[in-house]
Amino acid sequence: MVDMFIPTSGVDVRSLSDRVLLEQCVVYGRAALVWRNKFRALLPEVERRKLWMRKGYRDVFEFGKRLAGLSDAQVAESLNLAVRLEDKPVLKRLLESGEVSVNKIVRVMSIATVENESELAEKVQLLSLSAVKTFVRDMK
Repeated sequence: MVDMFIPTSGVDVRSLSDRVLLEQCVVYGRAALVWRNKFRALLPEVERRKLWMRKGYRDVFEFGKRLAGLSDAQVAESLNLAVRLEDKPVLKRLLESGEVSVNKIVRVMSIATVENESELAEKVQLLSLSAVKTFVRDMK
């Protein structure tokens, strides 16, 4: 797949070839995942500053739901994960940059220590989510 933006504004998407249409779906889908992960990484700071309150949202959960379509469980997971990442800057940086999904980071947190976080960071970047689950299970 081509990992680049192909402009479609002003173009009738019905005229795109199947290949180009698929490429666009892949590009936008990947971008959406990266941006959602970046948004989730910002939620702890939004909560710390009570930004959601100042902007008229009922709580941080409504903030996450309205702005990014997150479920309450996803918001709670993001807030809980932030606390657990405070002493693990390498894993925290991967999450904040959007390079690694929240789901992968959550899986390795059960075995993550300050000493092994660099090794785990390499693993989560290379392995699929199912491989990360297997790796964690084997390490326990």
